[in-house]
Amino acid sequence: MARTKYGPRKTWDENYASLVAYHEQNGHFIFSREGEHKKLGKWLVNQRSNLKKEGLNEIDAARKHKLEQLGIVFGKVKATWDDRINEWKDLQATHGPINGTESFCSDSLKKWAYNTRWEHRTTKEGRKGQGRNLNEERRAQLKEIGFDLDLDLDFGVGVGVG
Repeated sequence: MARTKYGPRKTWDENYASLVAYHEQNGHFIFSREGEHKKLGKWLVNQRSNLKKEGLNEIDAARKHKLEQLGIVFGKVKATWDDRINEWKDLQATHGPINGTESFCSDSLKKWAYNTRWEHRTTKEGRKGQGRNLNEERRAQLKEIGFDLDLDLDFGVGVGVG
């Protein structure tokens, strides 16, 4: 392990092995901003950023290929509904009940929670065309993970549906 002024730093291969182990255990590559896997999440963000460009040298091209074989996507990735549900479950396992506004939640999870509640609220209010993504199956999933659809957060400020 290489050393920095902050202590030991894992090599690329050590981080890759940790990433493989994390994926085998959790089934995804979603990392909390806090907790024991925080550094691994930052490492993966750096890999996606550094290896997405064209004209990589032979070593970087081989590393990118290994990550792609593992299922890492380079470029902008839109998380699926199940990714958000799994991220929510993982945070609850670590922190207990959450509402999606806590500092340890990723910005994308906060936006998902806000938008999900917004869809629910506008459907309840009878607005046409709203809530189309919030079917009964998804409502059941939310209930199962303890997601409070009726939590009254400030809907006048923040992110819109998009």
